[in-house]
Amino acid sequence: MLIDKENQIIKLIYTLRYLQSIMRRITLALLLILVLVPVALASESVGSIDVPHIVLSIAIMLLAAKIGGEIAERKFKQPGVLGELLAGIETDVKQFMIYLV
Repeated sequence: MLIDKENQIIKLIYTLRYLQSIMRRITLALLLILVLVPVALASESVGSIDVPHIVLSIAIMLLAAKIGGEIAERKFKQPGVLGELLAGIETDVKQFMIYLV
């Protein structure tokens, strides 16, 4: 009886530590976006290159990569890099499609 409660407490501690590490990663990604968005909005177009759109696209790709990495690790038990690559490719195609049209 006491051993079962100790095991439950240990599992809870590991779960909390894992959730804390996930929250740290997501917080860092969001902070990066909060830094990049004002830079993008303050920028102007340079020649035919739309700087704000590119900076926002990069910020979106970074956030999607972090979320994709977490999903790959937690749900599919695959390395996080795989999820980051797939999310980066998917958002890259969608973000830069405007330049191809």
